[in-house]
Amino acid sequence: MDEIAIHAGVSKPVLYQHFPSKLDLYIAVVDSHAEKLVADVNRALLTTADNRQRVQAAVEAFFDFIDDDNSGYRLIFASDAMDPAVIRRVEGATEACVDAVYGLVMQDSGMDPYRSRMLAAGLVGASVVNARYWVDASRPIDKASAVDTTAALLWGGLAGVPKQPADD
Repeated sequence: MDEIAIHAGVSKPVLYQHFPSKLDLYIAVVDSHAEKLVADVNRALLTTADNRQRVQAAVEAFFDFIDDDNSGYRLIFASDAMDPAVIRRVEGATEACVDAVYGLVMQDSGMDPYRSRMLAAGLVGASVVNARYWVDASRPIDKASAVDTTAALLWGGLAGVPKQPADD
């Protein structure tokens, strides 16, 4: 907490006025990064009504977050924190991204809620896994190529999913 206070430019007592413990501070930092990721993904999804471009924009949002906010990425997707409160926050960030995609899948596809949710979870999961691989492998290809490759994978998968009637 001493080091954090120094970096924040405040005294340790001031830090403890806002965060009673290291865990509370850690959760606040995780929440801040998670909110940014979710906002970025939501913003990307709303940039166009063209679904192929939405996929591209959402994948790019994941890669940008991991590339631009590496400490946030590590806190959310590579954390070894075992505290249940932290785990809930991390899971909540992923679920919020799935929720954003799920709403669009439901709206645009006519699929039932379960298929829509499964599809949304798969899209988000593949984006996260590919972006993590790209960073953990020390960015073996440029980001634009990594985004394009991931978006092509997702779009290819989506193209094979027939539109389902809502009452299936």
